[in-house]
Amino acid sequence: MNIGPENPTLIERFVKLLHLPYMVGCLLIVVLAFLVSLTQTSLASLLLPSGLLAAIVSGMFELYLLYTPRYMRRKVRTTELSIMELLPEGEQQFHKLFGRISVTKPQLLLFVSFALIFAFSAPNPLEITAAGIVFLIIICLGTASLLWAYFSILWGIHKLGAVPLNLRPYYTDPLLGLRPVGSLALSLAAVFLGAVSLALLSSITYPGTGLIGYVALGGLVFLGLLFFFLPLMRLHRRMLLQKRLERGKIGEKLAGIFQNGGEPGRRAPLEEMFRLDMMERRISTIGPWPFDLQILGRLLVISLSVSTVLLARIIAFYLKIVIPLG
Repeated sequence: MNIGPENPTLIERFVKLLHLPYMVGCLLIVVLAFLVSLTQTSLASLLLPSGLLAAIVSGMFELYLLYTPRYMRRKVRTTELSIMELLPEGEQQFHKLFGRISVTKPQLLLFVSFALIFAFSAPNPLEITAAGIVFLIIICLGTASLLWAYFSILWGIHKLGAVPLNLRPYYTDPLLGLRPVGSLALSLAAVFLGAVSLALLSSITYPGTGLIGYVALGGLVFLGLLFFFLPLMRLHRRMLLQKRLERGKIGEKLAGIFQNGGEPGRRAPLEEMFRLDMMERRISTIGPWPFDLQILGRLLVISLSVSTVLLARIIAFYLKIVIPLG
C-alpha cells in the first residue's frame, strides 16, 4: 500500500476489516469488548457504581483510541491545500513531509512493544483472560497508531520549518500564512492530552494502577507539550526574523527621509512618513508563533489540570508509603 496522509493508519485498517462505516465499526468493537468482559465478571459487580463507572470509562478510552488516529490523519488532509500554498514544490513536497503517517512497520513495532510490556507487567502473564487479551489488543494497537500519527505529523512540521516557504505578506496576514500549521499542531496536542486525560480517568477507576503508571502518564503530558513546541521552533525563529527584516526596511526608508528632509528648499514628505508609520504598526502585529496565543491558553489549562490530578495521585501514593514507615 502506498504511503501518504490519504491512506489509513494501522488501527483504521483493523476497524475497516468489519466493512462498516468507521464510527459504527469502532462502536461495534467496543461493544464486543464489553460483552467479552461480561464473561469474566459477574453482573452484580458491574451494577455497582464503581464497576459501572469503570466500564463506561474503559469503553470511552477504547473508543477514543480507535477513532483518534483517523481524526489526526484527516486533520492533516483538511490543511493540505493551505500548507501546499506555502511549499515551493506543492503537493509532492507536502507528501514528502507528512506521508509517513500511514507507514505500517513502525506502528507494528510499537504495537508489539506495548503488548509485551503490558503482558509481562501483569502479575501472572499466563493467567491473562480473554477479556484482558481483547482489551490489550485495542489499547496497544490504538496507542501505537495514535503515538505514531502524533509524532510523525510533528516531525513533518519540524521539517517544514527548514523549507524555503512562500510566506504571505505581513499586511495581509499577521501570521504570514502559517496559521494552518499552528492550528494543526494545537489540534494534535489537544487530542493527545485528551487521550492522556482519559487514560488517567481510567487508571483512577481501576484500583490496580501503581505509582509507576501515574509517573508514566505525567511523562506523557510533559513529552506531549515538549514535542508540541519543538517542531514549531524553526517557524518561530523565521517569524521573528521576518519581523526584524521588515522593521529594518522601514528604518532605512525613514533614515532616507530624515536625511533629505533637512536640505534647503525641501520639506519632509509627511504623506510618506504617515504611510511608513502605518506599515510599522502593521509589522508590530506579526505574531511570534503560528497560532493565536489565546488558544494556547486553553491547551495549557488542560495540561495544568491533568498535571494537578497526577501530582495529587503521586503524593497520595507517597503518603501511603511514608506514613506507615513513620
